[in-house]
Amino acid sequence: MHKENTISISHSTRESNFELLRILAMLMIVASHYAVHGIGFDNWTTGSLVNRWCIAFFFSGGEIGVALFFMISGYFLIIKEKISVKKVFLTTVFYAWVSIILYLFTIGIHSILDIVHIARFMLIPVTSGNWWFVTVYVILILFAPYINVFLRKMNRRQYLLILCVSWLFLYVLGAFYRVLFASLQKAFLFYCIGAFFRLYPKIDRKKIYIYLKFLCSTFFTVFFSYKFLKSYTPSAQNTTQEFYRICVTGFCVPACAVFLFLIFQKLKLAPNHIINGIAACTFGVYLFHDSPFNRELIWGVLMTEKQFSSQLCPLLALASIFSVFILGVLIEKIRMQFFEHFAVRLTDSVLERFWRK
Repeated sequence: MHKENTISISHSTRESNFELLRILAMLMIVASHYAVHGIGFDNWTTGSLVNRWCIAFFFSGGEIGVALFFMISGYFLIIKEKISVKKVFLTTVFYAWVSIILYLFTIGIHSILDIVHIARFMLIPVTSGNWWFVTVYVILILFAPYINVFLRKMNRRQYLLILCVSWLFLYVLGAFYRVLFASLQKAFLFYCIGAFFRLYPKIDRKKIYIYLKFLCSTFFTVFFSYKFLKSYTPSAQNTTQEFYRICVTGFCVPACAVFLFLIFQKLKLAPNHIINGIAACTFGVYLFHDSPFNRELIWGVLMTEKQFSSQLCPLLALASIFSVFILGVLIEKIRMQFFEHFAVRLTDSVLERFWRK
């Protein structure tokens, strides 16, 4: 390991500043799904000016939230030699089956294609692509030990070069050309950025400048999101639409994510069991509310399209977002209390017998 990036590996407790950031990131993701799945692109023009700006504000939160999750992963996993995906796998399987059961009781099967989708979702929930984040995250974690060795061997200048090259060729151009592995390339970039802030913590970051940069990047993110939605045409892509999409994805989202990460990195919080407990549920919140079999039910029950025509849309939107988040936390708490330990013990027992043979 290079002398410049030698760090201590003594941190074992959760850092509440990052756990609070994890909660905020998940709220941003839920808000984005409210805009994308709840309101939808086609309905955006039907709302009032205030409501349209409200949805534009929520729109890119998902991209920023996802970037933050990968950055947090890089920040903490860069110091680890062994990383397990067992709990991620078991949690995903649990929510896949719960989603299917809920779907069958509320909506039901209407075609042979429904049966095919349900079977795929139940049998291979991690790799089916229905939860793209899970698929990408598991692939990233499986390769993380090798990525970590590669990153820790570089000096600061080499590392920054890798980040610049990854940002331009893997992230920006990957998004522009919509390449097959764009999501994985995005995950790699933000994982490396998070790891960079762990390996090189001694960077001059005055709070006031970070806050100003974050506010500026947020303004441009919302502005370009509004322009993208305004120019959106469902039938075909157009040059204006693609320009605003790349402005948001390629430039504004990384800037917002980095500055928000730095703000919370400098935030001094004593260990808080409530924050840590809620943050531990965020993965479950994601799996519950973004299951392809739950989306129609969740946003349909909340009647989000009707909310968009109301003058109270901003308040109703916030109420819906927090309701979905709180419900997800409660369900995850139940899973952790009554199912997690049993599933882990059963899996360990099966694996132990398998390896013995």
